[in-house]
Amino acid sequence: MDAPEYHADGNRKSNFMQVVLHGKTTVEMSFWDRPMAGREIVLSLIAGIVTVGFVGYVFYSRVPAVLALLPLGFAAVPLYARKRASDEKERFLLQFKDLLYYLSVSLSAGKSLQSSLLDASISLAAQYGRSDTLLMMELSSINDRLAIREPVDLLLGELADRTGLEDVRSLADVVSVCRKSGGNLVEVMRQSVRILREKMEICREMETSWAAKKLEQRLLSVSPVFLILIVRMGSGDFMEPMYGTAAGRIIMTVALLMVVAGYVVGDRMMKVRI
Repeated sequence: MDAPEYHADGNRKSNFMQVVLHGKTTVEMSFWDRPMAGREIVLSLIAGIVTVGFVGYVFYSRVPAVLALLPLGFAAVPLYARKRASDEKERFLLQFKDLLYYLSVSLSAGKSLQSSLLDASISLAAQYGRSDTLLMMELSSINDRLAIREPVDLLLGELADRTGLEDVRSLADVVSVCRKSGGNLVEVMRQSVRILREKMEICREMETSWAAKKLEQRLLSVSPVFLILIVRMGSGDFMEPMYGTAAGRIIMTVALLMVVAGYVVGDRMMKVRI
């Protein structure tokens, strides 16, 4: 089966990619959902199975129980895909912040928004040394369509629809309002770009300051697993009732569920949103 292609054109159809799963079911994938390479699937699957097997051994110490838990390792594949999509979104936002900076410089020099977008794409390509990132591909498509006189507010609006990002939507709305109301587009854009960049920088600073706390949260969430392993290694007889009796297995199952719940809840609490 051929891998689905990514289209960066402005058609409404490019908002989603059509892929075929299991040869018969068609589903829609969003802008951030990229088909995983075979190597990524295999590595994430191995990591998931190894992790589940290790945790199962620590909490149950019985081969049948560990084997029963191994299918949960397949959940690592969608979890990795979600993490990769989150990382792609983060990289896109970082590059979008640089785009806003170059737009601000060009607009302050008196250039039109169309010319500023072209200059910004050239500056970004020189800064990152590559033109195959998501933002660069989108800018390339936008500049090509601007060359045939398509309205810039429509193109930015379609980009906002595809990405679903609030900051891109804010930029598109500002351009759209200025074009429809006949306002001073260059001056309004210059001020709006400055505000958007400041907001994104504040968000980035908050995430940086929280990075240590996120690491602490994750270490505390998984520490019970290693504490149980240490107790087992130091005093195996002390833990044997937890593995050899029905009541002990129930207690260990509840403990495992609490560890998983604590990790999930803590991870959600640590997400920074502005």
